[in-house]
Amino acid sequence: MELFKKNIFYAKLKFFRNFSFQFYNQLLKNQTLSNDELFDLNWKKRKRLLFFAYEHVPFYSKKYKNAGMLPEDIDTPDEYKKVPLLTKDDLRDCFSELISKNINPRAHREVTTGGSTGVPVKVLHDKRVPLEAAGWRTMQWWGVEPFDNIAFIYRLNRRNIKKILNDVLWWPTRRLFLDAASMTDEKIFTFIKSYNKIQPLVLQGYGGAVYDVALFL
Repeated sequence: MELFKKNIFYAKLKFFRNFSFQFYNQLLKNQTLSNDELFDLNWKKRKRLLFFAYEHVPFYSKKYKNAGMLPEDIDTPDEYKKVPLLTKDDLRDCFSELISKNINPRAHREVTTGGSTGVPVKVLHDKRVPLEAAGWRTMQWWGVEPFDNIAFIYRLNRRNIKKILNDVLWWPTRRLFLDAASMTDEKIFTFIKSYNKIQPLVLQGYGGAVYDVALFL
């Protein structure tokens, strides 16, 4: 069964989301680089990010100028320490100025943090970057493959049609969800019954919500 799930997963990934497949393979390749190679890759990416932020993001253009710093002034990793830090207050107060001027609004989606340390923070995720691939690599460090069954306890904003589509695309892998924003005894009980049936290798979720489920049990 595991081999079947693996073959189906990678076949669908290559066909429907080839970019995610390539990105995942690149991540796996990067983790085999030497320390010097990783350092060089990291430094080149930081330099590109610095120039991009200065040229396309109003917040950073203003912040770097006020700090008396230009991207071309940063030639060494030690000099990179001069780059002004981004704070949560910056994210809250200057959100619109932190959006790149050359980005298509349809290329990103808005998400918020859980707010466990205070007021929730709003950020944007680039839809073009397959973030799930980074999660798959992390899971592999724990001995969990992308095609293994996983359960989630998160806030969900998914209509029935999207849930059905998600189930079809992931089949035969099972991904079980419990909405942390609307947990009731009945919903938790149903979640646990399904959990025991599919035996997921990992449970991901908000700490507080997972704790509430543990108390229910």
